Amino acid sequence: MHKKDFSAEPILKEMSRVLEWLKGKGLNALNSRYSRYERDIDQFFSCDDPTSVDGRTKFDKLTNSYIECLNIVLIHRAFRDETSQGFVDRLSKVADGQDHPDANSAGSSRDFLFELLIAARMELSGYRIDFNQVTDVVAEDDEFLVFGECKRLSSERKFEENFKKAGKQITAQAAGMSHRVYGLVFLDVSSCLDGIPKMDLPNAEAAQRAIHESLDAFVARNASKIERLAERFSECSLGVCLIGQAPIWTRDGTLFMASRTRVVAPQSLSDDDFNSLNKILGGFSRSMLSLV
Repeated sequence: MHKKDFSAEPILKEMSRVLEWLKGKGLNALNSRYSRYERDIDQFFSCDDPTSVDGRTKFDKLTNSYIECLNIVLIHRAFRDETSQGFVDRLSKVADGQDHPDANSAGSSRDFLFELLIAARMELSGYRIDFNQVTDVVAEDDEFLVFGECKRLSSERKFEENFKKAGKQITAQAAGMSHRVYGLVFLDVSSCLDGIPKMDLPNAEAAQRAIHESLDAFVARNASKIERLAERFSECSLGVCLIGQAPIWTRDGTLFMASRTRVVAPQSLSDDDFNSLNKILGGFSRSMLSLV
């Protein structure tokens, strides 16, 4: 495969605009990790033997670099005209961090990245985002004020700890509000998903099916915890959004970002609140498609 045939090439072509945008926000874009990803991708295509140990390492870097580029391009497309200081502060933290960390060492840069990606999905669903608040995501339209707390899991054993932390934060932040707040917990469980092949699936539909099955298995393994914690925070939160993503190569050499969201509501949720939950998240699963 040559670079000109790489399915991610359209995304890479946007990176020069993204770097200029970051620079325009006062960030040191040319020395950030985003300035180095295209070099990592080029190194794979100039590799003598892609099947060697060195070739495999460069292939993994190519895959990871593309996902990092895709995420910052999506944020740029959603918030290119956003000027609030709260947004710039979060964006600067996203640009920091290691180039290719594993799930355990990714640190705060990927935590802030997850928050901005959730904010982008809410914004594209028709909400106005307020970045000048302590809450991870504050989204408002003419009907709802939504407080979202976002946690990125590094391992499955930290699931309950992160769920509790998010629930407590929503409870505390909603307590000071004079009108109704609709809380939601967003958990990125991508690092907890098992059995997803990295490559050699026949097509995008098979890749999407793989992420669906793996996320369903995660929910089944943790069903009692999810239901108990959703119920525990039911007075302040409408439920939890479990989000899984994985880069998968199909047999024709296409790199596909498979993703799925599962929403679990507390069993005690009233019919009115259940309808509100459906309205709030009505465009959430489809919202990123308008960016890609």
